[in-house]
Amino acid sequence: MLHIGIDDTDSVKGGCTTWVGTEIIAELSEFDLICHPRLVRLNPNVPWKTRGNGAVAFTFGKGVGPKQKIGVFQNLEIFAFEKGRDIKYDKNEVIERISKLVSKHSYPDSQPGVVISDSFLPEGLYWQGVTSIVSKEMLSDAIVGASTFGLRGSRGICGAACSLAWSGNSNNMNKIPHTWELIGYRAEDKWGTNRDISSNTVQNISNLDGVFSCNDLDGKVAMVPNSPCPVLWGFRGTKAEILIDNFQNLGPEKPDRWLLYKTN
Repeated sequence: MLHIGIDDTDSVKGGCTTWVGTEIIAELSEFDLICHPRLVRLNPNVPWKTRGNGAVAFTFGKGVGPKQKIGVFQNLEIFAFEKGRDIKYDKNEVIERISKLVSKHSYPDSQPGVVISDSFLPEGLYWQGVTSIVSKEMLSDAIVGASTFGLRGSRGICGAACSLAWSGNSNNMNKIPHTWELIGYRAEDKWGTNRDISSNTVQNISNLDGVFSCNDLDGKVAMVPNSPCPVLWGFRGTKAEILIDNFQNLGPEKPDRWLLYKTN
C-alpha cells in the first residue's frame, strides 16, 4: 500500500493541512483510497503548534469490495474502499508530485513535512505524539525505510509520521475507538471573507444523535472558524452517516468541497 502523512502546512495567517490533503487526493486520482482519510490530533500542549494540532494521513491502493462516498470536490465524487490490494508505484515520483503541492499551498512561516511509507509506522510513535514530545531519535527509528520531504525546518515530518502510526483506535475512557469529522471547504475566492453560517442551522444539527462540538459551553458557535483559512465548518460526531446525511442543512453558505475524516 501507499501510505502518506502530512503536517504543518498551515499558519496563524491561514491555510489548512486537511485542505492540502484534498489536493493530494485529487492529484493521485489514479489510485484508490483505502479506508477513510485520517485526521490525527496530536499533543495540544506543544509550544510550536499553529491554530490546531492535527496531521492527516491517507492510504492508497487498488480498491477491493464495497466502497463508500466520503466527499465531493466541486463535481468530483470521492470514494473510499473498505479493503485494498498493494499497488506498484514510484516513491520518488509520488513524493515529487506531493512536494509541489505542499510547496505551493504551505505558508512561509510553516514547516511542512511529508512522510511516504509502504506500511503503517510503529503505533508507539502515535501514543508518544499524542501524549508527550517525540524525540529525534524515536522519530529517526520509526521512519527507517520511509521517504520524507520537508521545508523550512521540516518540523511537520514528526506529525506526519505520527499520523501514519495511528491504528484507528483511540482507546479512550468513553470506549469509543474513533469519531468522525466532515469538513466543508470554501471556494478560494471566498477565503478571508466572512462566513455565512447562521446560528440557527448550527443549533438544529447540534441536536442530532452523536453530534458534538458545534457550540462552546457559553453557547457560541464553535464549528465555524474565525481565521482566513479554507474551512467553512467542521462537523463532528460519532456516526458518519449522520454527518453525511445532514451537513447540507448548514447554511446559507454551502461548501465548495467536503471530505469525511476518521479522527481520534
